[in-house]
Amino acid sequence: MHFSYLLQFNDIFEVSENDTKENCLRRLPKKYVLEACIYIANYSNLDKSPHEILNYLFHPTQDREFRNEVAASLSQFEARLRNEPTTAHWDWSILNKVSLLKLYEFTFYNKEDNDEDLVGNNNTQDLFKLILLFNRDENILDETLKTSVTGINPAYEKITAMVLAKGLAQFELTNRSSKHWLADVFLTQFKKALLLFNFIAKAEPNLIRLFLQKYQCDTVKDYINLYLPLVLPIISPNPNLDETFPVRIGVQNNDDNVRIVNFLNQFVSFDATLESLPDFATLRANPLYKDTDGSYLAVEPLFVAQRLYNSLYFEFRDIYLELKTPEEQIINPRPDDQIKRYLLGQFRRIYTSEFSENTLLYKTLDRIFHRNFTVKLPGTVIRDKLNYIGEPDFYVRNRNNIFLFENKDNLVSGVIKSSNNFSDIENTLQSLFFQDAGLKQIINNIKAIIDPAANPKHFDTGYNRRKLSIFPILVTARSDFEIPGFNNYLQKDFNRRLAELKVNGLEVSNVRPLTVINIDTLITFDSELRDDTAYLANRINSYHGQVNNIRKQFDLGIYEHTDELSFYTEPFSAYMKFNAVKEVSSRQLVKKKNSFMDLFKTL
Repeated sequence: MHFSYLLQFNDIFEVSENDTKENCLRRLPKKYVLEACIYIANYSNLDKSPHEILNYLFHPTQDREFRNEVAASLSQFEARLRNEPTTAHWDWSILNKVSLLKLYEFTFYNKEDNDEDLVGNNNTQDLFKLILLFNRDENILDETLKTSVTGINPAYEKITAMVLAKGLAQFELTNRSSKHWLADVFLTQFKKALLLFNFIAKAEPNLIRLFLQKYQCDTVKDYINLYLPLVLPIISPNPNLDETFPVRIGVQNNDDNVRIVNFLNQFVSFDATLESLPDFATLRANPLYKDTDGSYLAVEPLFVAQRLYNSLYFEFRDIYLELKTPEEQIINPRPDDQIKRYLLGQFRRIYTSEFSENTLLYKTLDRIFHRNFTVKLPGTVIRDKLNYIGEPDFYVRNRNNIFLFENKDNLVSGVIKSSNNFSDIENTLQSLFFQDAGLKQIINNIKAIIDPAANPKHFDTGYNRRKLSIFPILVTARSDFEIPGFNNYLQKDFNRRLAELKVNGLEVSNVRPLTVINIDTLITFDSELRDDTAYLANRINSYHGQVNNIRKQFDLGIYEHTDELSFYTEPFSAYMKFNAVKEVSSRQLVKKKNSFMDLFKTL
């Protein structure tokens, strides 16, 4: 996770009462600001110097004088940083994607559409001031974060807390923006969506029927076909994916494309009368901007790639409520709010337990561990057929290597995610992961393996305990937790619980560190994991070896600044991305596109 001070208004300009967000925005056309945010946010992905950014933002002749004044102020700002010991090592930047997306939302909610007559010579200048004003808000959030970790020691635990809180709010937007990563994201979402469609078709066939009816589709393939104009520009190696331009989606508005146009229009249906929601909830649901020429721009391509699967939960949930409420009113009459709470709980149980764990996790791991392992058992088999209570969600043993999988499908509210307050975030994480289903469950299953006296009827006893290696793995269903610092944070509590077993006389040296792996990572790298039965064990050992080595160097004082410790806190997915894929090319993008089309043809 990268910490960077953002250039703000008072670093460049003298502050006056008139220089507010509202006043700057009032002088600008809505269309101009929205489109500028999209282009600049895409450009912000690139590693450009401050002066390159100024050249990109300002017109070479019309804005020359203003640009030169800003450049001179920038030089003075840099000099001030260098001359102060506390800021001499600061990394700083002008553009930040999160800040720009907040400006986009602010504009949508606070500007009228009929303001195209606001065309002036200072548009670029006012836009630049707006960007700096929004940057200040991000700097304030960083200060809130620093305050919330005051008193946490030692230093590496403080850094873990900081990168975790920052990552929860920003990591996916600032680290998953390349076209190659987006192709992986969409292909993973597509595979999950197919599994969910198949599951719902069997478990609740009426939900599929009403869902397809809503979109005037006969089959799931017809529905996916509506998505093709959205995703093909993202996962295809073509000029639209030039690093300096956003993804543009063009569909001819004729009789043959009426359904597709109507479908895409649902992705731009911002309701400016609604209150803005944290964590870009509205923008995630409506990630397109419709240009005046009828084409569409991806405001944030990541949200487009994620929407296919993420939106299905809410779509099926709402249909479930609509379908089941009349039945409940007859079967068990009670106030509507009680019925709604009950049905929401029922649907959540179906989704998290029956789909997320018993379908998505099982099928993913069954595909990865496809060879003849000594033991391979899903949790339902361990519980229902072997009559073992307190079972892991998935259990694999290859000779003396045991993999214990615990699945967690939890939601974190947008308010908590975007708070940058570690105290609030910590309270949420402890309630989600430190209770019965989580770290405690993993520790209980480890104890059952290493302590035969405590559980003489364990379902698997065919291993040599002295040669045993136990790999505890927490699988998260949400990408929210695929962030820096999260594994380190849970590791601390895991080590404490493991130490308690050791105090009680149990041998724990054969227990490997806890590894947090997002389900998307398992799906993305399933081909690598399938090719070698020892691949996952080797990667886990190598990942924790890197983490421990950096931790030792930090203890010796070799690492001086927090940015240099980022490798210590990186998630397992980032390690896999860096080490498993040595070369990224257009040829790989073609392969990923073909993989999607092959899956599509099987529908």
